[in-house]
Parts: sequence; C-alpha cells; structure tokens
Amino acid sequence: MKTLLIYILVAFGSGLMAWTLFHDAVSPNSGATGAKVSKLDDPLFYLDISSTERLERARLRLDVMANTSIAATSTGSVKDELALLCRDEAVVDLIVDDFHQRRKADAPLSSFMEIFARKKHPKFAPLVRYGLLSRNYEAISNAKRAVFTQRHSNVVVPLLTLLDKSEEGSDRSVVDALIALGNDEAFDALRLRLTRFDRECLLSAMPALANRKLKEAIPQFRALRNHENVDVRVLAAWACASLGLSEGIRNLKDDVADESLKETSRAQALHYLYLATGLDSLLIYDRWARGDLPNLGFEALVSLLKCGHEDGRRRVMRDLAGDDLVRRSQALSVLGRIGDLGALREMRLNWRRYHANELGAFMAGLSQAGIVEALPLLRDLYLAGEPYRFIAERNFESYGHLAVPYLAEIAEKVKDTSSWQRLVAILASIHHQDSRALLESLPPRQKRGDLIFQRMALRQLDLGLAKLS
Repeated sequence: MKTLLIYILVAFGSGLMAWTLFHDAVSPNSGATGAKVSKLDDPLFYLDISSTERLERARLRLDVMANTSIAATSTGSVKDELALLCRDEAVVDLIVDDFHQRRKADAPLSSFMEIFARKKHPKFAPLVRYGLLSRNYEAISNAKRAVFTQRHSNVVVPLLTLLDKSEEGSDRSVVDALIALGNDEAFDALRLRLTRFDRECLLSAMPALANRKLKEAIPQFRALRNHENVDVRVLAAWACASLGLSEGIRNLKDDVADESLKETSRAQALHYLYLATGLDSLLIYDRWARGDLPNLGFEALVSLLKCGHEDGRRRVMRDLAGDDLVRRSQALSVLGRIGDLGALREMRLNWRRYHANELGAFMAGLSQAGIVEALPLLRDLYLAGEPYRFIAERNFESYGHLAVPYLAEIAEKVKDTSSWQRLVAILASIHHQDSRALLESLPPRQKRGDLIFQRMALRQLDLGLAKLS
C-alpha cells in the first residue's frame, strides 16, 4: 500500500504541469463551477463531450500514437486517453478499424496492444493474438499484458508457442497469462509442461493447478517432490495433500520436522499441513509452538488457535501481557491472523495504550484474514494522525469497496492537505464504482492544486475501472 500511494503521489506531482497545460486547451467546461469534479474547470474531457467530439479527439490521438517520429514512451498519456474515450462505442469501432489499417507496422501494433491492456472490450479481445504472433519484442510484451485485461480464449496457442520458444521452456509472464485465462485448454497445457518449468514458474503454476483440483496433475506433482528447490518440494507435497493423497500429508510432516531445511520452508510446510489436516495434526502444532524457532513457532501458534487450543491461547495471552515488545507484537499478529473479534473489541476501546508496532502487526493480521469488523478501527487510526494513519493506509485497500463508507466518514473530517490528498490516493487505488462515486462527490477544495489532484485521481480510478469493463 505504501508503495502504491508513493507511486500515485509522485505520478500526480510529476505530471501535473504538463498535463494541465495540454488539457486546458481542450477543456469544454473552462471556468465552470459546481459540486462535482467533472464540472470544476474540468480537463477530464472524456466525461462530458459529445460523441462527435470524442471521435475527433480519438482520431487526433491515434495519429499521434502511430507517428514513428514520437517515442512510444512519450505517448503513454495519449493511450490512457484513448482508453478513457472508449466509453463511447463509436470510438471503439474507430480504434478497431484503425488497428486493421496499421497493424502490420511494429510500432503501431505495440501501441494498440497497450490500449488493449488498458481497456477491456469484446471487440478488442480477439485482436490481442496479433501482438502475441508478432516478432517485435515490445508488441509481444504489451500483448501479454493485454491478455490479463481481455482474457480471450483464442490466445492460448500463441501463448504456448511463446512458452515453448522461451529459454528452457519457462517464461513467468506467459505462465501467469495462461493462469489468468482460466480455461481447460490453458490448464491442460500448464500441466503437461509443469516439470519443465523453473522455480518461479512452478511457484505460480502449481498452486493454480492444485486449487483447480486437477487430479491429472498428480504424476507431475509427485515428480516435483524430487526437485532441487525446497520451496518447490514443499509446494508439491501440499498439492498432493490437497488432492487427497496421504503421501502428501506424510511429506509435509517430514518437511516440518527436517532440521536441514531453512526455517521459512518448514513454517510454510506447517501452514500447508494445517490447511490439509486441521485438527488431525494438533500435536505437531503444539510441539513446534513450544520451540524457539520464530517463524515455525508463529505458524504453529496460529494453527493451534485456529483449532481452538486453550493452552496455545494462554501462551499468546501471556506474551501479550509481558514486557517484550517483539513478543507482544507477535502475539497480536497471531490474534489478527485468526480474526479474534474479542481482541479487536478490546483494541477498539484501548488502542492508544499500544505501541504503533503492535497496532501494525494486529491490523496486518486482521487485513490478511479479511476481517471487515476491523474497518471502524482503521478509520479511527487514520483520523488520529501519524504514525497511526500510516497503519490505516497500508490496510484499507485490501478491503476494497467495503472500506468506502469508512473513507467517506474520514472525508468529512480531514482538513489538512496532506491527509486529504492521501485519502484521495486511497480512493483512486480502489477500483470500484462506490469509490468513484465518493471521489467525484468530495466537496471542492479552495486550492487549484487540490482540484487538479482530485481530477487526476479520478482519471487514475477510471483507468483502473476500464480494465474491468
């Protein structure tokens, strides 16, 4: 979340002057006033203009995009604008026609793939395969990104061709694209090639195949128990266990107990063991929860408490009552991971008694567990200022549109520019119509810079929504 907020803030600031100068000339509402952002001296021309004007602007931008004398890296905003203009079906048809006229040239083909990566539309979806079949590296790279947006079934064969031509038959971007497609043809292809993949591809493909309950992949999972990388071996054991094989459970127990393995791998194996066996492995959780290995002990405590183990809970509460900040933080992280609502109620009443590190550990655990009851506390932390606001910022986005009502409460109370701008950046990161409605309806600010910041955030959110529909 921190990285995303910094990215948005830096992007907004660095592009502010050039963006404003360019669009002031084409603003249809210059000098207008009103409650909504789209009416406030609005350079967001894609919102209010007529279909004829949208087509004119789209033609101009397509010509700029196709101009080989202009560096592709300088036309990113033009492609953003074309994606936003595609709210008009006539612009979509124009782009499709222009694509067929220009696609044989590498530079325009690559640029069109960037548009298709920005805007989901059924008329764009079949065209992505042209980029995948290109010999141009940039066109192929942008087409892979477009697969995640369009997800059309006709790209499976071109993706497999790229995968088979890649070094040692491994290309993480192609593997992830096939997973995103989610159809039987893509998953069968991944299964047949699984044992050829490198570590990064395996760590992506194996969970996807196991979660799909693809029993045809059992021979490949068994073979990968002999892989040179320990993380792959542990994941292969879990994949077998998740498909009902007792040998997978035995392998996970062996991995947890194997002192020659790195501790983080053993902790991951214990987490998988809990997912596969639950209460049946209670004695194993208890044993390692009593040890002195921090990562393994943490996962063991989480598993114990999820199983309702009273002695494990007493150990956590004892650490929470002690003087060691690290142990207290770990105890709160455990309670967060299991979604302990009693601990959450106590924290809401007395959160000022806790160190920021403790609060951060607890809220991160709750966020990871998806506990929506944590949202009122996140709101309170945001309004309390630093360092608590930072904790809230890191966790709000994970709740998506469910966080919007609480962000609306914050919007009514924040006054200083920094808090307000950071709130706007959070809203821009939540790609949902509820977030958009709140962002658009925020009361106008007095400073022109704030208004421009708000409009740019709305534009960023609209680009996120464009990838979804």
